[in-house]
Amino acid sequence: MKTLPALPASVRTLTEDEIERLRKTRTLPASPEDCPTCHGRKTFRWWEKDRGILPQDRVAVDYVCSCVDQFLLHRYLMNSGLEMAAARHRWADLTALSPEVMAPLLEYLNDIEFFMLQGTGLFLHGMNGAGKSMFASLLAKRVLQLGSYTVRYVRFTELLDHYRSSWRDNEQREWFEGSMRNAHLLVLDDMGKEYDGVLRVAMSAVDTIIRFRTQNSMPTIVTTNLDRDDFQTRYAKSVNELVTEACRVSEFIIDSSWRASARNRKEIEYAQRVTVPITFG
Repeated sequence: MKTLPALPASVRTLTEDEIERLRKTRTLPASPEDCPTCHGRKTFRWWEKDRGILPQDRVAVDYVCSCVDQFLLHRYLMNSGLEMAAARHRWADLTALSPEVMAPLLEYLNDIEFFMLQGTGLFLHGMNGAGKSMFASLLAKRVLQLGSYTVRYVRFTELLDHYRSSWRDNEQREWFEGSMRNAHLLVLDDMGKEYDGVLRVAMSAVDTIIRFRTQNSMPTIVTTNLDRDDFQTRYAKSVNELVTEACRVSEFIIDSSWRASARNRKEIEYAQRVTVPITFG
């Protein structure tokens, strides 16, 4: 049976404080025996190869599960805000974008350390379901894989919930704001999904966090379903300029068959009894 590649040296065991903080909001496997991939079966089925191969042409084979690695990597990614779906995202699944859309993204990806040192982020906008969040999570995992950087991946609605409730807990508020201010890479996912009643909070949060990061040349990735004009209308010109000042802008345009293709891939995985493991992509 096959095995997944060994984890890079960048993956570490979380501290007790980090584990306790996660447990306040997440249900964590208690030990490798409660493996998030094989769930104690010690084996799972996965593709022999998937890169450069269409889903319908992939061959499923048995893998020996490295439960300890899956357990550690699950916690390590979750500690940076990458939930299970993002932990399972693969570059092989990001198939909907045209070469013209992918070219500047690959340029950024292939020279990621240069852009990070320059404080240059990404503003990813476009239609719903186009792969913006998937690309952002894969990029975040690539940065973590390098081993020298910290990442904070935050859904924007979660930021707002935490931003408001954290006023009741100064220690938690300081940690959450500090983690966003000081991470080497911050991802703000799905701006524009918040309801109008918290818009003022949204603008205040963006102004406080992004202004600090821009002034200190720290890159931020923003994803939104809003187009450029709607984003500026919703958040005002000053916030729009603040968000996009140090970001390369990319519009995600996909083929209309993308959602059908994604559903088809899932159906193939179900039919083959495939389990997507936790990987860096």
